[in-house]
Order: sequence, then C-alpha cells, then structure tokens
Amino acid sequence: SGDGGARGARGARASAVGRGDAEGAEGFAAEATRADPNLGAAWRVLGDARFAAGRLEDACDTYAKALRLLARPGVPYHRAAPPQLYLRAAALALR
Repeated sequence: SGDGGARGARGARASAVGRGDAEGAEGFAAEATRADPNLGAAWRVLGDARFAAGRLEDACDTYAKALRLLARPGVPYHRAAPPQLYLRAAALALR
C-alpha cells in the first residue's frame, strides 16, 4: 500500500485524465480505493475523475473523503492535501 499505491493513483490520473478519459481514471482510482481505503491520493484522483465527468455531487463527496484522509495528523507534508483540493471542494460545496 503506502507509497506504491500513491504512485499508482497518480499514474492513473496522469495517463487517463490527461487523455480526457474520466471513466478510465475513475476505474483505476476506484480500484485503488478498494485496495487501500485509507489512501487519500486515490480518493483525490477519484474526485478529479468524477469532477471531469461532470458528476459534481459525487466529486464533492469524494473530495471530502480525500481531505479527511490527507489532512489528518501525522500525514507527512509532501502527502498532505494540496491547496487546490480545498478550493475545488469548497467551490463544489457552494453549488
């Protein structure tokens, strides 16, 4: 799990979302969250895929899960939630 899972989640996002394949990215990220439900990076990728697919309510819920995992005490700074994740989640919550 650990760092390898995070790299896999980032790789899925970079390849699938980068190609505009929100459905493919969502599949990869959903698989990663099933493999390690505590992997905040995978939940973030899943939120990005749902956002790209226009499923805003699902994206908002998924980003909230990612934020809970990435903002908890003890998460190393380099794995913490990036500021843009907070902004996107807040924007969706305000819709």
